[in-house]
Amino acid sequence: MLLGFAGTALLAACGGAEGPDEPTLQHEEPTLQNHDQAVTTVTLPIRINVGGGAFTDINGRPWEADRGYVGGQVLQVTDPIAGTSNDSLYQSVRMGDWWHNTGISYEIPVPGPGIYTVQLLLMEPDETVTNREMRILAEGETFVPQYKDLQIPLRAYTLNMDVAVRDGALNLDLMTDGLPAVLSAIEVTASKWKWLGLSPQASNIADPIDAPSLALDANNRPFVAWEERPSYTSTLNVYVARWTGSAYERLGGSLGSDTRAGNPTLLMDPTGAPVVTFLDSTPSISGTHVRVRRWNGTAWTEVGGPVSVEGRYALAVAAAMDGQGRPVLAAVMYDRAQKNERISVFRFDGTSWVSLGDIPESTSDWNEHTRHPVIAVDPSNRIVVAWDEWYGSRDFTIFEKTHVFRREANQWVRVGTPVPNGESSMSERPSLALSPVDGTPWVAYLESGRVKVVREQSGAWVPVAPTGLEGWPGMPHDAGPPLLRMDAMGTPTVALVEGGLYYEPRRFIRKFNGAAWVAVDGRVSPFDTTFAPVSGEDVHGDMALALSTSGQPVVAMFEQDPAGPYLPRILRVRTFTP
Repeated sequence: MLLGFAGTALLAACGGAEGPDEPTLQHEEPTLQNHDQAVTTVTLPIRINVGGGAFTDINGRPWEADRGYVGGQVLQVTDPIAGTSNDSLYQSVRMGDWWHNTGISYEIPVPGPGIYTVQLLLMEPDETVTNREMRILAEGETFVPQYKDLQIPLRAYTLNMDVAVRDGALNLDLMTDGLPAVLSAIEVTASKWKWLGLSPQASNIADPIDAPSLALDANNRPFVAWEERPSYTSTLNVYVARWTGSAYERLGGSLGSDTRAGNPTLLMDPTGAPVVTFLDSTPSISGTHVRVRRWNGTAWTEVGGPVSVEGRYALAVAAAMDGQGRPVLAAVMYDRAQKNERISVFRFDGTSWVSLGDIPESTSDWNEHTRHPVIAVDPSNRIVVAWDEWYGSRDFTIFEKTHVFRREANQWVRVGTPVPNGESSMSERPSLALSPVDGTPWVAYLESGRVKVVREQSGAWVPVAPTGLEGWPGMPHDAGPPLLRMDAMGTPTVALVEGGLYYEPRRFIRKFNGAAWVAVDGRVSPFDTTFAPVSGEDVHGDMALALSTSGQPVVAMFEQDPAGPYLPRILRVRTFTP
């Protein structure tokens, strides 16, 4: 397998479609209506012999005759096909028209909205061609910006994609600027990724500022916190919902004031109750402060009152739970002149919030900004805090550095040097995870548009193998903030978003296997996008990641409304079952 190919695809030089049938996928809308209003049930798997007629392969599986296509012409070859025992699947080819330089399009009815694994069977039919390139789209979005692997003629290749379909039809497009596109067969089966029910929120989400927050209870049931701005208002507030096993249940109403609340972090306390930390601007309190609330089964209750420092306001906050079930917070605080930004750390003692002091790090002599705090607690109950700092010198040189500090013997001690090491590189948007075995910090961060990962070793930061830490191999890199998580066995997982070509950001998930970052279960994450930055705009993150007790990823993210691309976004949760 050649992992890490472009987009949300996995490329392999093999026979493809050789495995057993997968079970029928259960969807929210299992039937479709045809033009005569008769009910037509669509079941999986769907197998189409592109360019050919119906037949049964050597494994006894039926393939339908070619259907649902627009464009192209049929080409038949009689040569044997290397890399497969099902030569007939590849010997019939649909090829784009030479004279119009057109691509190939398919519209295939599916059981309903859901996530599907789409396998394209591909073969280069011209023995003189080794440089055919294609752009492959699914549901109107680029999944492979530059497909280049048909380098050996008359050899079988397969391309696997996990595609989110929001209506009753799967749309595929193979496009080209050079030699015509080619395709031999299509197989549609159930994806290992599933949408978990409908959207947790009752109304559409318009322009959230921060990503949602996600936590799992002891039974791996998701709780989600998010920002929501009702249409045509300036109000921003925080809401929480939980998955009951069959639907989402909102927990009370909004958590903040009637003006503005955001930047939520969702935790689970030892009793299984959700605890939410967020920023709140209230009419009765000047400026923005940190608030923490806990769900008691019937209502949200205040935890310790507003968290603040005299004469200072909060810009951002991160939260974690220590080994004794006490929330700990890291907040960016600034004075009323909007200067002197510092990381302030607090811990709840059961009654009130106790200050653990500021982390006084400033390497600047001009225009310093402290941003993006993250916090975690290691197995020895030591608190670790990371953040990035934007600063400049009086010669107008700009720096961005990530700092990591640990609480030891009642004081804050720097871990290593500024990440990665020294002053030569820029680093920003850190994500922090600690080994559950020995508490070793791992940090994922951005450096020049790429995601990097380091871990502490003997007091220094050691780069972790970068192989696989990219979304679009060979493409321009424009990554958004990464998310780093560690499972109970100490295996790290990174979720990232990358811009790539055509201003079509995509999300990717990679798990570290000890030597490289590989796609989960050998497959690239099936994530599409709902945002398309304009030229020059940074790619931003809008996804939350959690790992189940077995280490499998669960994500919450804002997605396009199925009713139309220009409507406010909705929040969806996706689960992975290997």
